[in-house]
Amino acid sequence: MGKIKQILLVIFLFITSSSFAIKISDGEKAANWKAVDVNGKIHSLSDYKGSYIMIDVWASWCGPCKQEMPYFAEIIKKYSSKNIKFISISVDANKKKWEDYIKKEDVGSIQLRDPENIRSKYLAKFGISRIPRFIIIDPNGIVLKSEAPRPSDPKLKMLLNKLLK
Repeated sequence: MGKIKQILLVIFLFITSSSFAIKISDGEKAANWKAVDVNGKIHSLSDYKGSYIMIDVWASWCGPCKQEMPYFAEIIKKYSSKNIKFISISVDANKKKWEDYIKKEDVGSIQLRDPENIRSKYLAKFGISRIPRFIIIDPNGIVLKSEAPRPSDPKLKMLLNKLLK
């Protein structure tokens, strides 16, 4: 095997093994994150302990993310009286575009932006390589669904009805 092929194989094995090693799965403690709202206030997962949390990881430039927004707004409205917080974490690199978009298209969730955007350590811990991504965490900070159904999928309502009865 040529030297370049050996180097590429080592790099590939390192990347894949390290990404599997850090991925948080269902049943594990959720990684604590810090993200900021439009006023610059820092929020973290621990701020919402005691409630179920549904996290929407998205970006204003993401077509599939935008397609899910009306469905997400419907879910938020339907379950707003239950013990669940809906948090949207944007990975937009451009803060102004994110701010402009959420002012125009408010779905009713807590709107935050990860300052590390797509390079976020939090995203890496969940193995997030594409968006939108929905995550459900229980009141004790345990991941119930690291890849929850999208709001447009009827399975999400079934899951939330079961959790929030």
